[in-house]
Amino acid sequence: MFDSSSRAFVALFILLSFSSVYAQTKVVVVPLGGDDPVTAICVALGSTAGCDLATVIAGTASAYYKIGDNGPAGGTVFYITDGGLHGLEAAPANSRVSPPVNSPNSVWGCSRSSIAGTSTDIGTGAANTAAIVAGCVSGEVTAAEVANAYELNGFADWFLPSKGELNLLYLQKDVVGSFASSDYWSSSEDSSDFAWYQDFDNGVQFDGGKIVTVGVRAVRAF
Repeated sequence: MFDSSSRAFVALFILLSFSSVYAQTKVVVVPLGGDDPVTAICVALGSTAGCDLATVIAGTASAYYKIGDNGPAGGTVFYITDGGLHGLEAAPANSRVSPPVNSPNSVWGCSRSSIAGTSTDIGTGAANTAAIVAGCVSGEVTAAEVANAYELNGFADWFLPSKGELNLLYLQKDVVGSFASSDYWSSSEDSSDFAWYQDFDNGVQFDGGKIVTVGVRAVRAF
């Protein structure tokens, strides 16, 4: 595709362009000789489908993740779908950008008030969180508000995981690490007085009183 001198120039150009686009995604070492540098980047991304010079420079070449990788926002990937193209990442326990999100603990909030429409299913945490933030106006600082306010590396789309998503996080707790609390809130309501949380020592999920202070760990989807 390129002679040796052209290959070196193109590799350097692509690497500089790629680095700015994927600074929060992958670190890629591109050889200046031998293999086509575009192919090397595509392979490093985990995909060659639809991956070419134009998509690499445009930043539209897809990145694939594994559990335990740093996610697009700098969290830890703990769940993947579509072979790693999509999934969930958990916020670090502590961040220099924002305050810690699992200490101090928070109430779920809005005791004796029902937040309509929350679900326990995987994939519903963001909608649950939005519903709680909009519907719970009691003046308390709620777990959903703590997660919703979290920001890291310019990403502000974090949320309190649903009951199903929280269990996925528990299953990868040793990979994610830094869980300062024993119990963590989900964004799934059980009734007007109770919501679901999970014991991260044994994995049991309980419906606890919304006035109880429990740990918060924000997550985001990619």
